[in-house]
Order: sequence, then C-alpha cells, then structure tokens
Amino acid sequence: MEVAVRAFIKHTNMLSKGQHVVIAVSGGPDSMALLHFLWQERRHYGIHITAAHINHQLRGDESNRDEELVRDFCLKEGIPCEFAAVDVKGYAKRNQMGSSVAARELRYQALLDILKRVNGNCLAVAHHGDDQIETVFMKLVRSANALQIPGIEASRMIGDVPLIRPLLGVTKADILQYCVNYGIQYALDSSNTSTVYTRNRFRETVLPFVTHENPMLFKHIQRYHEWQSEDQAFLFSLAEEQLSQILIKKSEQIVTISRDQFLSVALPLQRRVIHLILNYLYNESARITSVHIEQTITMLRAENPSASLELANGAKLLREYDHCHFLLVPSNVKEQPPLMLDIPGKVVLHLGEVSANWVEQETKQNHDPHIQLDGDELKLPLTVRASCSGDRIAALGMAGTKKLNRLFIDRKVPRSLRSEWPVVVDSHEQIIWVPLLQRSRLAKVTSSTKNIVELTFYGDTKRLLEFQ
Repeated sequence: MEVAVRAFIKHTNMLSKGQHVVIAVSGGPDSMALLHFLWQERRHYGIHITAAHINHQLRGDESNRDEELVRDFCLKEGIPCEFAAVDVKGYAKRNQMGSSVAARELRYQALLDILKRVNGNCLAVAHHGDDQIETVFMKLVRSANALQIPGIEASRMIGDVPLIRPLLGVTKADILQYCVNYGIQYALDSSNTSTVYTRNRFRETVLPFVTHENPMLFKHIQRYHEWQSEDQAFLFSLAEEQLSQILIKKSEQIVTISRDQFLSVALPLQRRVIHLILNYLYNESARITSVHIEQTITMLRAENPSASLELANGAKLLREYDHCHFLLVPSNVKEQPPLMLDIPGKVVLHLGEVSANWVEQETKQNHDPHIQLDGDELKLPLTVRASCSGDRIAALGMAGTKKLNRLFIDRKVPRSLRSEWPVVVDSHEQIIWVPLLQRSRLAKVTSSTKNIVELTFYGDTKRLLEFQ
C-alpha cells in the first residue's frame, strides 16, 4: 500500500513541505491506516501531524470506545490529538435534516475549529478507491445533473483550507492488509452495514459485482473521474468566454442574454452556459438539474418569440424576443389601476406619466411621446388604464380595427411590459392612444378644429423603445 499511496500523493501534488496536516480519525481501519502512514512518513514529506477525532454520540458506548481507541493509539505513538463531541440528533431535529447530513456538517465544522485551534493548514480524510467506485456509481444512478463532477476529488478547498484524500489510489482490501501488517487496531462502525443508507446498499450489492468483474476497476474509475474533471474544467472555461460575449445584463437577481448569440454557441457549451448562469443565481450547483437545462435549450430554440419557464427554487426563465431573462425570483406583474385623466392634468403610472393640456395651435407632434386631438370630438372624460382582453384600436391610417394584443406583438413589446403599458380610452372605452405605439383615428385634428388637446407621455422612452 505504501508505494501506491506515495505515488498517488506525488501524482496529485497534494502535500508540500511545512504543512500542518490535521487528520480526521474516526477509529475505523481507513482513518487509522491513514494516520499511521502519514505519521510514519511525516519526516519524508516535511509535514506536521495532528489527529482529530469527532464523537458523533450516535452509538452510545460504541462511540465512546472509538474515541478511547484513537486516544490510546495517539498516546502510544506520541501523536498530538484533539477531540470534540457534537450533538447530531439535536442538530438534525432543529434543522429538519437527516442524521447523515447533520453528522457531516457538524463533523466538518468541528474539524475546521480544531484546525484553526492548532494552527493547521490542511485537512486529510481517509476516503479510498472503493469509496470512489461507490460514489461514481451512486451519482450515475441518482444524480439530477449530468454536468456534476462524477466522483470524489483528491483535493478540494473548504473555504480557504485544502482538504486532501491520500488513500484514493488504494482499495479497502489494501488498507485492511496494511493494518494487519503493522498490527494496527481499529474499530468497526455497526452503522456501516445498515441498509438504511444508500451508500451501504451500493457497498453490499454493486461493489462486489463490479470488482469481481474487474479487480482493477478502482484505477479505471479514478482515471475516469480525473479525466472527466479536467474535461469539465476546460469546457466550463470556454463556456465562461461565450457567456461574456452573449451577456446583455447581469445583476444579483437577473441575468439577461441574447438568444440569437446563444444559439450560435455549440450545444455542449450551451449546456454549460446555462449551468453557469443558474449557479451564479443560486450560488450553488446542487439545485441545477439536467431537465431544467434541456427545457431551457428547447425553449430558446422554439420559434415562439415570448415564453416563460419555471425553474427550481423560485427561479424563472422569461423569453422576450431576442432577450432571455434568468430571474432569481418570479417577476411580479404590477397591476395598473384605471386613472381618470383631467384636462389639464396628469396621471402617474408604473412606466411613467401621461399629461393632458389644452393648446392654442397644431404642432404636428402626432408621434412618439406626443399626440394632438380635437377636444370637441373627444368623449370625455379620458381614462388611462392597462390593456384588457379583446381590446381593439381604430388605428390611424388603417381601415377597420386592430387587436391591441396584435399591436404589441407586431411592435415586439416584451410580454413582461404589456400588462403595465398605458392605454388612453374615452368615456365609451374606445382606445384613443397607446403611447409610443399607436394613436387612433378618432378625434383627429382637422382644419376646422377649434379646441386642441395635447397628450404627452413622460417616461424612460429610450428604455421602452429599445426593443423596437
């Protein structure tokens, strides 16, 4: 085992001279073998060693015996050792989580506390090659996201602390034989055989079968994990470059990209661009699923210019022509209440304000934010409201009427703005004006007009017109 572990440490470059390594030691054969190996090799690597045992207090006397075994071993070998106890049951109950998740969170929290207390700068745990096989198969069977790293990393960061796994290059059988060779006593955790836990079921059923078919599978799996990790890192770096080119707007709760530019990106990078966006919004990758990535791509490829898609945890994708908005929280549609518009007077709206005034002469400003009307032909009072189902406008320059919804579509008004867009109607509910978009032929100013009303829209006209 020693040769294989040394080779793996060299291959991964996980240890460096001067490090103070805190080793998580449960008392089982894996962690006891790791402790013994690194203690024996400490001078070779030029490192300092501290053992750390966390008592989860889940198995009564058995847990206490594990602690005593670690304490006696460290005392005998002269290894510095730190101990801590955690209340897994209480923590799990308070946070409404399973005991295994609670134990993991508390264990790493306690280990990091110990590492800080002893001025350590590296944490070592005893996962081995069999654990790698189990993890890869478990993720293939259960993972909802095909872009996740397939197995266990040999080294990773917990905050600013490196966590290393020196035994990933050897099997459980190698470790047990090592313990026999050096007469290392260890404890066996009775919970490791319980079929309540998914990992144990894989260990008892899948692992014996696949390792019987190929005793060297652990090496192939480790290589598969490493190559996949490296390939993923490379592809994600390319995806980040593509995202920077198709990005239109980015804030804490919204990311907007160009659909046309997104579709010009290769499919493997499209998947990773979506993953990057959702990971940014969620601030974690656990909520991202392959289903949502596939649904997003399908929606962006569709011909429908407007669509929405509910994602995980309140996130939403909103497509408005070329703009695609990834929202962290669903966009709240604001209801625009009807407001009476006096002459002179003004009303304040979500998107701006509309004013009405009497003017003395025609100025030909019948476009964009201004229109002029024949005051004597108007059916007063005027009202500014939101659009309603079935609305039609007798558009100036056209025969008959046009559906307001069709006007929004033709002028490419984003769906998110349509419910807020102001509509000016007369007392008969006839549409007089849709600011920035269309006026009606009703109350048109002529040479015989004596009283002229001018309507003006004030708002962020540039922003509202940028979609056109």
